[in-house]
Amino acid sequence: MTGADLGLEPNAYSRPLSISVTKDSFEVGGYQEFALFRRKHLHLEPRGRLMKTDELLTPFFDRGLIGKDFIDMGCNAGYWSLRAGLAGADWIIAVDIDPHRSIALDLAVRWLGVEDWGLMERFYTWTSRVTDYFDDHEVVCALGLIHWLYHLTGHMSLEEIVAWLADLTTETLIVEWISANDPDVVEHGHLGSSHEDWTEDNFVDSLGARFVQVTRLGYSEASRVLYLCEGKR
Repeated sequence: MTGADLGLEPNAYSRPLSISVTKDSFEVGGYQEFALFRRKHLHLEPRGRLMKTDELLTPFFDRGLIGKDFIDMGCNAGYWSLRAGLAGADWIIAVDIDPHRSIALDLAVRWLGVEDWGLMERFYTWTSRVTDYFDDHEVVCALGLIHWLYHLTGHMSLEEIVAWLADLTTETLIVEWISANDPDVVEHGHLGSSHEDWTEDNFVDSLGARFVQVTRLGYSEASRVLYLCEGKR
């Protein structure tokens, strides 16, 4: 697709969404790759680039999210929303501008509902730019997002991006540092030519000013680092 407006079509150049469904499996391909299986227990399996991030976040999700509300900002096909639902979150909101991607989550939840896993009534998908969403939530998931916020707004500094995410969060922020040399950032020019403040040190300092505990979980990809931020200041 030539000349696509990435602000309106963020997946214009990514792999197309694919969905394969049987009675016992629901498999998703594209930017997010994962599968749901009905075995003795329901099983959610990450694939591709989700695998490392899921490994790093497994201890967090293993704590459980019972009694929490969870928002998945830029949800794509909804893997992290499903992860939160299976961890017991009371209410899951998935926000993405591309309804052709978030439909995968809607279909997955309906597929789960056939066996009444108690998830259907806890999910809500919201089709809009993430920057048009302002309600706060206990747990905010903002993976693969900060460069998009810079791209979409055209004026927010790194400090302002962190402040905006923190304002949405009442307890815990899951966020990914994405460096200026990230292949997606370079290919699509997300940061433009002037981004001197775009450093991981500045990012961590901004998080530390707003959260009591900022934990560097590790690299999710070569140019991306996962952070878990807990306890709002």
